[in-house]
Amino acid sequence: MAKKKAVPSKQASARGRPSSPVSAEPVAAGEINAELDDEPKRSRSCFVIMPFGSKIVEGKFTRSARRKGAKAAQSAHFWSPPEDEVVSRKEFMLDYNKLYRNIIKKAVEAVADFQIEVKRCDEIPRSGWIHETMIREIATADIAIVDITGLNPNVFFELGVRHSLKKGLTILVQLDQANQRIPFNIAGMSVVKYAADDDAAAIEQIHQMLSANLAREDHVDSLVFKTLPDLRVEPFRPKQEMQRVFHSYAMPTEEGTSKVGRSRARASAPGKRTIGVVTGDISHVTDIDVWVSSENTEMMMARYHERAISAVIRYWGAERDESGHVIQDLIQEELTRKLRQRNSVPAGHVVATGAGALQESHGVGWIFHAASVIGQVGGGYKPIADVNACIDNALRLAECDESLKLDTVSSSRKPPTSILFPIFGTGQAKSSLDDAILGLVRTVRRHFEVSPGSRIQQVYFISPTVEGTEVCNRVFERLEFKPIGTSGSLPRLG
Repeated sequence: MAKKKAVPSKQASARGRPSSPVSAEPVAAGEINAELDDEPKRSRSCFVIMPFGSKIVEGKFTRSARRKGAKAAQSAHFWSPPEDEVVSRKEFMLDYNKLYRNIIKKAVEAVADFQIEVKRCDEIPRSGWIHETMIREIATADIAIVDITGLNPNVFFELGVRHSLKKGLTILVQLDQANQRIPFNIAGMSVVKYAADDDAAAIEQIHQMLSANLAREDHVDSLVFKTLPDLRVEPFRPKQEMQRVFHSYAMPTEEGTSKVGRSRARASAPGKRTIGVVTGDISHVTDIDVWVSSENTEMMMARYHERAISAVIRYWGAERDESGHVIQDLIQEELTRKLRQRNSVPAGHVVATGAGALQESHGVGWIFHAASVIGQVGGGYKPIADVNACIDNALRLAECDESLKLDTVSSSRKPPTSILFPIFGTGQAKSSLDDAILGLVRTVRRHFEVSPGSRIQQVYFISPTVEGTEVCNRVFERLEFKPIGTSGSLPRLG
């Protein structure tokens, strides 16, 4: 059977654009969504939740199906009628091991455009308690396939754990001939029914459902997260002092871009472009040209003592006396002047200012203020609907010479080639860290596919936590970026 190529997600619709005049040519939504040519297969992990061994399961079969089952009992088939003819009309023997090897595993490995590693708990080399391995795989696997045939209580426990820890890509399957009513609490969920008397049909049924779900990876199928959309699950980690480390990856330049992108790349011939994550406190980072600060739509920077990157930038960018007290609030004052008495800016809008004292102390040339959160009366601040627009708008602003002629920076200063982003979309809103980072990195990749001649050659995200760094590295690997290595300072271009 011919495999159909997965249809790219159409999430990349037109993003928010800065409302102020920008000399950089606007990027058309069609170009952003251009399908990649010769894109390598993307890596995913799949964990299968099901019983082991052979179990007797209630079922209902036609005479034809029973004859096939009787013949298949001597072959590699995954089910057969019991020897006891008294119960043979209502029950059958299900070999879960054969079902896993011959049906589920083949269905997963047949998915086009993805390199999926599929495994079951008994296949994982381990030492210690098996349940620890099981919980870890349930929590971290990109995909979970749960076979509820037989209504096994252990399977339902593991399904509950999965729905409590992961928003999506949990697929329920069940033998079509199983004479079992689905329990009430999951009765409204989609269940793939696979055929008992036709291996090829069973493989195709599971394969189609999996392919459809992979085409919409942001889909939420967990009842827990549908009911509690702001829920955020984080592993406990003891607080620790993190050293500054740059984790760097190579981004594709000409290869893998759209046809429009490749023609622009040939004209501009950009150098090697890198993406990565910087661990630790942003105040320890030096020599990156642009720092992006997450602001509210009123463009009021965080107060000095708040736990926010905006507060750190505001304090270290201010003019201070010998005792550390602020004499002049340089960055916020310039930002206020640029607003020209306007009370707010559109969500996703980005405003450039000078870096104040950070220019001399940290080698920062510009601060880009991104309107990534919006206030609600009595509800605090929440991320805007499309935080990825902040990434797109900041990268385009970096191309705009007119906006970068700042009153605190000499016009003879070289254009920026490196930029440091916060991880937008988390914080008080408790959004999923995995989902947030994946969306941000994909936006960076799309920008350079459409604008391969961009002057920005180095893009980094700042992560003050171990978890954030791990998720960033996992996303970079998932998107097939080639690891360059780690270092204590910004890698040199070239």
